[in-house]
Amino acid sequence: MLTTTGCSRRRPFGLWKAARDAGDLAALSDLPFPVDVLLDLCRDCKVQPATYDLDVPATWPANWLEVEWQRPRDHMHEEKEREEKVNELLEEKEREEKVNDQPDAGEPLEANHLPPVQPVAPVLAPVHTLPALDGGGGGGDGGDDIDGDDGDDGDGGDDGDAVGLPAALDLLSILDRAVAPGSVVRKISSRRGLDAFCQFVAPIFAEYHQASENHDQPAMTICLSKLVAAPAICLSRPRNGNGNNKKGNKRQVSRINHALAVMHETEEQMTDPASPVFWDLHQQQLAYDKRGAVPPVAASDGGAGAEADEAELPAPSSISAEVRDQVKRCLQAESLVRDGHLSKAVKKLCEKGVPLVDSQGLALLADLHPAAPADRVTPSVPEEAAAGRILVDREDLHKILKLLATGACGGPSQWSADLLLQIYDNPACTPGIMSLVEDIINDSLDESGRQLMLQAMLLGVPKGDTIADGLRPLAPGEIFFKAAALYSMKPLMPQLAEHFAPLQFAMGVKGGAEVAFRLLASALMSGGKEVGVLVTDAANAFNSEDRDFMLQCLYELPQFSPLFKIAAFGYGHGPSSLVVRCADGTISRLSSQEGAKQGCVLGTLLYCLAAQKRYQQALAGCENVTAAAYADDFTGVGSGAQLARVAKGLIDAGHKLNLNKTYFWWPHASAVPDDAQEAFANLGIAVKTVNDLPGVKILGAFLCLPEKHQDHVDFIQRIVDSHNDMFELLDTNFLSASTKEWMLKACIQPRMIYHARVTPPDVMLGPATDFDNKMLQSYFYNCCHTTAERAADADPKQDFSIPALSLSVTEQITLPVRHGGVGLLPICSFMHAAYYSSYAAAVQWTEPFAAAAAAMQPAQWNHQRPASALLPTQIAAQSSHLYLTQHGVTTSDKDHFGAIGHPTDFIPEDFANTCEFYSNLENFSALHLQRFVTRQLMSLRSRIFEATLSPIDLARVKHLSNYGASAWRQYIHTASFSIRPLNNHEWPMQNKLCFGMPPAYGLLHCKCGFDLTLKPGDVDYDPAHHQSCIHQRKKGRNTAHDLVNSKVGELAHRCGVPNEREVPCAGTNKRPDGSALLSTGTVLHDTTIRHANCPSYVKDKSAGTAKVLQKAVNVKENKYAKDKMKADPENPGCMIISKPSLARTENATFMALAVTTYGDMHGDFCKFLRMLTDEAVHNGICEYKDRGRWYAGMVAEIATQVARGNAWTATRSSREARVATRAAVKTAVKAKHAAAVRSAARAAVEVVLSDVAPAI
Repeated sequence: MLTTTGCSRRRPFGLWKAARDAGDLAALSDLPFPVDVLLDLCRDCKVQPATYDLDVPATWPANWLEVEWQRPRDHMHEEKEREEKVNELLEEKEREEKVNDQPDAGEPLEANHLPPVQPVAPVLAPVHTLPALDGGGGGGDGGDDIDGDDGDDGDGGDDGDAVGLPAALDLLSILDRAVAPGSVVRKISSRRGLDAFCQFVAPIFAEYHQASENHDQPAMTICLSKLVAAPAICLSRPRNGNGNNKKGNKRQVSRINHALAVMHETEEQMTDPASPVFWDLHQQQLAYDKRGAVPPVAASDGGAGAEADEAELPAPSSISAEVRDQVKRCLQAESLVRDGHLSKAVKKLCEKGVPLVDSQGLALLADLHPAAPADRVTPSVPEEAAAGRILVDREDLHKILKLLATGACGGPSQWSADLLLQIYDNPACTPGIMSLVEDIINDSLDESGRQLMLQAMLLGVPKGDTIADGLRPLAPGEIFFKAAALYSMKPLMPQLAEHFAPLQFAMGVKGGAEVAFRLLASALMSGGKEVGVLVTDAANAFNSEDRDFMLQCLYELPQFSPLFKIAAFGYGHGPSSLVVRCADGTISRLSSQEGAKQGCVLGTLLYCLAAQKRYQQALAGCENVTAAAYADDFTGVGSGAQLARVAKGLIDAGHKLNLNKTYFWWPHASAVPDDAQEAFANLGIAVKTVNDLPGVKILGAFLCLPEKHQDHVDFIQRIVDSHNDMFELLDTNFLSASTKEWMLKACIQPRMIYHARVTPPDVMLGPATDFDNKMLQSYFYNCCHTTAERAADADPKQDFSIPALSLSVTEQITLPVRHGGVGLLPICSFMHAAYYSSYAAAVQWTEPFAAAAAAMQPAQWNHQRPASALLPTQIAAQSSHLYLTQHGVTTSDKDHFGAIGHPTDFIPEDFANTCEFYSNLENFSALHLQRFVTRQLMSLRSRIFEATLSPIDLARVKHLSNYGASAWRQYIHTASFSIRPLNNHEWPMQNKLCFGMPPAYGLLHCKCGFDLTLKPGDVDYDPAHHQSCIHQRKKGRNTAHDLVNSKVGELAHRCGVPNEREVPCAGTNKRPDGSALLSTGTVLHDTTIRHANCPSYVKDKSAGTAKVLQKAVNVKENKYAKDKMKADPENPGCMIISKPSLARTENATFMALAVTTYGDMHGDFCKFLRMLTDEAVHNGICEYKDRGRWYAGMVAEIATQVARGNAWTATRSSREARVATRAAVKTAVKAKHAAAVRSAARAAVEVVLSDVAPAI
């Protein structure tokens, strides 16, 4: 064997072969290869030596072409010296020929010019030894020589530990290879990059699928080791940027193509057990990420790409670290919004990231992961469950991957759910993915494969401002195991909810947190003056739970048998590895031997099963205690003595309480009972009174008695104030206008919905109003004004300020999109709907407490009893019910929900009938009560708003309410249907058009002379005059027309439909905008854009109706599709065609593609787009199930182009109007100056005359 690296091992042979084939005897003689080296190469490459005039040595076996050559280890040193000598000679020869072979500076490198892979010394961080890892051995550098030449580098592990892999690689080394650098993209942005990556990983998945069917464990392990290394080789993030720009996409594609070219050049197969070239590529990429050197593929981008990117960034000293952190978070949020992960985007803005741990943090994390007990006896899977095999369905797994694709980062290998979902539909990858998930579910991997799939990245999230405040250990694992776990759990959610009820609300209960809170609040307010609240906190709950006990609790429940084998896979075969990235750049390892990993969905279930037993054991005999748990958060309401018994029962059951955070809260003004005080003191649990805490925070909400109203308001106000930093970040220029709008209405506003559902509206009103004002001001400032306007407003030297937000614009912004608004609903507008919906969802749980309270004597109540004997939560819900009925929500007098034909259109007429009304509803969450109630409230607000508008404004809102008008703002721009969104200038300009705002401030006259100072109510008032101005017809409106027409042609080609623009027709000068050749025939189409609010349409009252577009269609049809008729001389009274239409002449169908400046389209335009969608489905470009999304994407693209054209027209008109305004001002100044001169002269003359007159 010549060398340990595949590329350098094959290069001598490749050079020899090229010289031999070319007949270049001089070059052949110059090659410094001894005969024995060439023979070694022939044997390695399975080539007959006779091809090169060499004889087969007698020492070779007769079947040498069929067997692998294992050279004795005694010859390794000699061959290494030979290898070094050969490589030195090769490098010297290449240096001599470098000048002649080097391409020009601007010449792109072809495939055969790609730089060869050079062997790179492994760059590996020190690791902690993994204790008790089966087959681990541990200790070594983790990156030993791939071919096994240096097998004595590590401490150990037997050769059989890593089954099917080279002997020198122990389990720890295999796991080290699976740790990708932190700079790996979570999603491929370009189609070319995705195709190239699929081409790279498809052979690995195909080989794994074949090995899985053959039950070949060594081959399966080899494939898994390569699979987890693929992102590090192909998807390393560019040194600057997030990889979603054009340059980053180009580099990504070049990197993957380089890897494919090297693999193809060296003829190495993915199934090769040693795979030296594959692992050389992996090591080079690791070296590049850790050293910051230029990667091999940089040469194909011109060589200076990285340096150019560095030069474009500001110097680190030019801006503060805080601003750089803000920019980084904003860029990440922008990328997440572009991919549709809105909730993740707002988390990026709120959180400052997880810091890398230092030595102190590493010690804290190690303390949080205790060792397994020495006498551990892990229960085995019941035989009846172990016998069968669970099969994976393709569509069900696809749904699971869509649920997981939320933009979250991946595990150690950086395989993310978004990336896996992208390649899932590739037919070459799907069988392998399904086989891997199926093997995990059925516990069919060997120890090495299991460790690769269970390895997790351990993150230490600070609980306070510093690490000293403690760390919360989160362990995101590999996406393959996460997908398998969720696939197994998803069908069992109803059974899980039934098993955990009525105590545990973390599993299987939709909105479990708010149901649990309402249960506890009802118990407290109906319990009288003798009840208190026990708030517990478990110490290191997940990581310290007994793993054997968790498995035993699961195995005792046969209804959950589909989970038995995957639970054994994850937690029943010993410890797994946790990877920790340290602040000094090193990587350390810890061992997960006990409990469940935080961040593992299966681990959460196992913990809840174990905790459920402990909770039930502690509550035994305490019938008057109401308890609710959300995972490890256990809260009880009852008398002090009984809650002390519960606390003691938890301790006796093995539930490890954190006594520093566990306390008993007494909410009454009276003294704490002595027996409760003494009992809790004996347990070491603190007792806090209402003087210490006016209320307690439970599951994110505030639990208190009604008299603490102001404290409750202050709690909500603090939550509102916590968003101030986010609003300040939105006011910067680091985010685009489109991203700001999406984050405001889809991320920031929903953050207060949970509090609106569990907080009484009278408490919520003040803080919600403050939050709504901040939200609307932020939207108006950032999304309705250009960057230049905001910069001028912030500059004190400029005499400019953004005007205040008007009432009409506020109302329109807060309307839903279907009513012509933005969809930024204020919390105050639907908090009654939210609170009543939450009450109805939990009424089956809280009704018994209300009945018990009604039977109590007034003196027994712990707060002032109302005349209705209703609990405070019921009074608040009754008030919300009354508000809903008074504001247009339809009601029903039926007693039962099932008696109504269309149940989602009604709420009960009588509030007291709420419990019975929804009693026979099996799945309340499927009702979406808050959604349909809010929809009716918004319909009423829309009608009230429209009644206050002028005719021109009403027409504008009517057009914006039509389908497609707001598609430019509705559609999330994803890589699957790429749309170039409006930029930071175009977005505000289109918003101004939609809201009836002038395109610019301070303008007096248009170029045509129109008065731009008119106000609403004035005659000829038209804020969108620029859209109908005669000076904008050619340069402005034609630009928008060309944009839309060009996009129509692009969409046709994207759907596989040939389309020709401006087709010349014989015998006429008429030229329609395009001709599309559909499978049903030729369609001539012509695009027209009409401003729906131009004065002529307002005057004839067609503005705001469908007549605007119908008139435009009639004009186009008369031009292209109407035949000229004349009387038939042979048949009086009949008409014949005197001149056929252009459509008839061309034997085609004509369709007028009419759209207004607001984006609403004529029915024929929609029909044409649906025809294109059908063609895309017919041509196999779009799947039938995705046709709706495909159609919506095309509508969004058309609306975006219309909006872009509007912005250009408004900008051009504003520029010309500004010139006209300046000219008018100069003229006025000159006229005023001339008048002043004349006035002064006249006054001087009068003075002279007055002085002279007496003398006369």
